[in-house]
Amino acid sequence: MLDSFIVAGVSSYTPSLHPQGHMNMWYSSPLTRFEPHLVTALLAIIIIFGVSYFIYVKRKHRDEESKWTSTEEEKTFRDLMSKKNMTLKKLLELEEAYDKGELNEMDYQKKTEAYKAYLHKVKKQLNQFLT
Repeated sequence: MLDSFIVAGVSSYTPSLHPQGHMNMWYSSPLTRFEPHLVTALLAIIIIFGVSYFIYVKRKHRDEESKWTSTEEEKTFRDLMSKKNMTLKKLLELEEAYDKGELNEMDYQKKTEAYKAYLHKVKKQLNQFLT
């Protein structure tokens, strides 16, 4: 192949790495003072760093969260505490509804006794869990 270049009067072969249209766009852009390969490398590094940092933060957050909720005992304790808090809120709502006149005496007493029995059961489970 080199023999054909010598015969044609071409002293060296330099392949065109970029089409002429790309070169014209680069030279007409405001970034013409910078080396185009350096700009491309910097953009690639910034993108890779951003994606890597995002993945790192997500993994770190997931690991910290799994440490927090790792044991079954903690999950059981949180469930019991949420049951206790919800029951107390329901008792308050029931009392407010009775004060507003939305419930009659019999319904109020029946529901209050049921919630108090459930609350007693949950508190008993909490005490057993803590001891």
